[in-house]
Amino acid sequence: MTAESDLHGFKSPVDLAREADFTLGALHVSPSTREAARGDLREMLEPRVMQVLVALFHANGRVVSRDELVERCWEGRIVGEDAINRVIGRLRRLSEVDHEASFAIETIPRVGYRLMTSQSLTAAEAGSGLPAVEPRNRAVTPVRLAAAAIVVAVAGAAFWLYPRPAPPPAQPVAARFAVLPFETLSDGPQARHFADSLTDEIVTRLSNHIQVVSRDDAATLRGAGRDRGLAKLGVSLLFDGTVQDDGNTVKIRVHLDDPVRHATLWSESVDGPAANGDRLQALTADIIVAVLACSNRALAPAHGLADPDLLSRYLRACDILVTGIGSRERVYEVLASLREVAAKAPGFASIHSDFARIAPALWSALPPDQTAAVRREVEAEARKALALDPKSPDAYLGLSQLLPPTDWAGREKLLRQGVAGDPDWPFTNGVLGLTLSNVGRLQEATGYLQKAVASDLQFDFNGSNGVLQCGSGQFEPMTGQLLDALKLEARYGWVGYTLRHCLKYARRWAELRAMAMVPPAQSSDRNDPRSSIYDIYLVAEMSGKPADIARARGAALATADGGSMPAIANAIEALTVLGFTDDAFAVANRFTPTGSGCGCDSAILFFTLTAPLRRDPRFMQLAARLGMVDYWRSSGHWPDFCADPALPYNCRTEANRIEPAK
Repeated sequence: MTAESDLHGFKSPVDLAREADFTLGALHVSPSTREAARGDLREMLEPRVMQVLVALFHANGRVVSRDELVERCWEGRIVGEDAINRVIGRLRRLSEVDHEASFAIETIPRVGYRLMTSQSLTAAEAGSGLPAVEPRNRAVTPVRLAAAAIVVAVAGAAFWLYPRPAPPPAQPVAARFAVLPFETLSDGPQARHFADSLTDEIVTRLSNHIQVVSRDDAATLRGAGRDRGLAKLGVSLLFDGTVQDDGNTVKIRVHLDDPVRHATLWSESVDGPAANGDRLQALTADIIVAVLACSNRALAPAHGLADPDLLSRYLRACDILVTGIGSRERVYEVLASLREVAAKAPGFASIHSDFARIAPALWSALPPDQTAAVRREVEAEARKALALDPKSPDAYLGLSQLLPPTDWAGREKLLRQGVAGDPDWPFTNGVLGLTLSNVGRLQEATGYLQKAVASDLQFDFNGSNGVLQCGSGQFEPMTGQLLDALKLEARYGWVGYTLRHCLKYARRWAELRAMAMVPPAQSSDRNDPRSSIYDIYLVAEMSGKPADIARARGAALATADGGSMPAIANAIEALTVLGFTDDAFAVANRFTPTGSGCGCDSAILFFTLTAPLRRDPRFMQLAARLGMVDYWRSSGHWPDFCADPALPYNCRTEANRIEPAK
């Protein structure tokens, strides 16, 4: 314990640089280098993860509350439950790697957490009459996808990148990686510093979720002794690269190599202004993490891909999805790659469920005469996946996308089957949450979306979860956290996207208009509330002048005439906010859910800004046209707003006046 901790008890922040090394059974923990080692195996932990481990260790077996963890490891800042859950989950995965069962983390409901060492575990088991803890095999752990700045651009297409754990075989189920120190092609300390920082960021990001050797061990893998080092460390994949910095532009080249087969499986280039070094480092790490998400699953020895050519095709498809589809030709390339891998590796279950999940996100880019054939492929591949793995959540997710957009009951049933097959699988949890939000069951939807967020997945259900929370009136602490994040992490597009929605739903018009004045930094932001219609209605809301309000009404109606569902949804909200309820209903009669699960669908009808629509009995007619009334009656699950005592009508009474759809 540091002197500062002695002086202030357990309330002072954990300073890793001043913490002494300690042991947990056979595990040696070095806080100052953020390493946990057992024999030749080492893992590097994120600073926050190591801080929490230190705080739990120094508690000497007592329960540490969440508030205390926040104070000591987050410097007292407001953090969400998912942030703490992710750190605890990471430490539990560390304990799974340790075959000596040196420690476990016990959750004390409504109180906090307790670190159980091997001695306390043995004592507890002896006292309870239970057998001693058996060492657990390491399962493939989830890998973060690219940051939302990348993934938002490919929307649902990135679903497939999250690596599903394979059944535990006798051998380790995941490849072990090494990130070699990047070489510099420029003179001067600036390039070396950038290369070192980039290497550290990649290692830190990867080590949260997969087996990565320490940077010092990786440095030994250059030169004549590489083969011996690879065998000793158990490394099967190498990341290597170069950095060139001329003072104006930084050029990064990275490649993933199979050192056993002497093959390069994947390579990528990232260039950008030297002034944006932090962003370039994050962007490169994001892409690498996404690619590893693919390869980590494909390289599972029991159920992976042994053919390096097929693995390269698989990774190429991943690369396209991560860095952006961009053209119809790239859509064709992704589908062709998946088809080739599925045909040549029919026993690789993940490829079939991958196709079933990915293709529905891509077919909107295909000519209409090709969509029907792809839909048949999706169903066939989903069935193949279920034949290999009857609990495949992705297969059920793919099948759910084949249903008509207003078949709410059918979609919910399939998604719940996927959740039942793997309760922790983030995509089925996330899409189920979006589906429930689209039929007005916002409270239940929040639980599923938060579970998806807590899975360490950086495909941003974070954004959908934030929009849902703010849209349902839970503005804080989400809005405050987003404002803080925007200052520190402006490169993540989902932060700005979600914040603009939260400010809109909270009616913080001045702040929203200030953001609207900033030109879009990324293409994924250009459909956000920065369009001319939003600027017009923001001015109308802020000024209250009849001329401004009339101008905003005209702009909203003109936007709705464009015909796209996002434009119609925006117009519905704007007209309702401005007080033109009749106009809003007229526009809403042109609204049709897309069934895409994008979170931009009918959930807006149940958010705070559209409350005047729900207080009007005509809302039930609108809901009936969208198939919701039949769904509510048949399922017995009514939307949250029906429980509002201030509602001027009874939902069931109004529903009974509407004839069921034929």
